[in-house]
Amino acid sequence: IAFTTLAGSIFSAPVAAGFSLAYISESSRQPSASNTLSVQLDFNLDMDTDTILTLTGLLNSPLADDPAIAITAQKADGTPALFGGSWRQNDGTLEIPVLEHIPAPDSVTLRFTLQNPAAVQTARV
Repeated sequence: IAFTTLAGSIFSAPVAAGFSLAYISESSRQPSASNTLSVQLDFNLDMDTDTILTLTGLLNSPLADDPAIAITAQKADGTPALFGGSWRQNDGTLEIPVLEHIPAPDSVTLRFTLQNPAAVQTARV
């Protein structure tokens, strides 16, 4: 994933969560390397604390399950935003609970680090 519009099975959120823009990019494509993924979300609806964003299809990372994976988040104005994170290795899923109210329109960039698989993967379409 160099810079890809999020859609379909890789990204989901409740119907109430609306995005005018959603991108994901990565810091490394090297096998076995530490890879910081950045997800930019431009909200067109308010995000409340009962919202859980879900990234799926992040398969084959050797990073073990982590119910409190570190997520850093920054709003468009540079201030931090509060999000949680729970990583499941077996199905390559990251659940990201919204921990503060974020009024629309606003943009947030989320960053988290996974380890790349030992072998190069083919992109999912």
